[in-house]
Amino acid sequence: MLMPYLVKNVSGVGKGVSTVVVQNVGATPVAPTLVVRPLGVDTPTFFPGPLVQPGRSWAFDPRYVNGGTSRVLCGSAASAGCLADGEHSATVVADNDAVASAVNIIGTTAGGYAGILNGGGRVFLPNVTRRLGGASGWTTPLVVQGNTATIATVRWYRFSDRTLVTTQALTLGTGLSRWVDPRDVPGLADGTQHPVVIGGNGSLGAIVIQMNFSGGDGAMICEGAFR
Repeated sequence: MLMPYLVKNVSGVGKGVSTVVVQNVGATPVAPTLVVRPLGVDTPTFFPGPLVQPGRSWAFDPRYVNGGTSRVLCGSAASAGCLADGEHSATVVADNDAVASAVNIIGTTAGGYAGILNGGGRVFLPNVTRRLGGASGWTTPLVVQGNTATIATVRWYRFSDRTLVTTQALTLGTGLSRWVDPRDVPGLADGTQHPVVIGGNGSLGAIVIQMNFSGGDGAMICEGAFR
């Protein structure tokens, strides 16, 4: 189960704190493990979950030791049972993949997305924008996470005529995520929209985080479609 983006105590649009809820969708009890990595860095931290009965859920809040809200609060640095403040990616490991998950990102804005079961060889993101509506308008970073893929190619097409504008190469790994901000991609122009296709040498997943900087709750998240 892939979760490309988590955050702990980071301010800004589309940021804040991410809580994770893991549900047992199988017919027998399962003990899931949450594996968390700093964004773009392959140094995993393991959080073993409790035995979860069929249909029941386990909630994890990174502000608390081992994610339990009845436990003491973590500090800003990494320590036993605690993540450092910052941006992360995560996977859930469980017998027979018999789990579903949801990630909630709550701060001055709010958003959420469903965990991605294994992903696919290609991911489709229909609408990625760069400063659409002006300097404070909608910008849509994407976060790409590897399952079995170690290499991914990101293809940016023009919305109006589907012409290929530019490509990028990303290095991935199991559970490893890369943040791609269209404002930092050479060849893309402000005020534009792009359908994006990501292909890998194995399976991968991706989400887009739609952000508006003109005020209010200007953040939304959606999962890419894959096959």
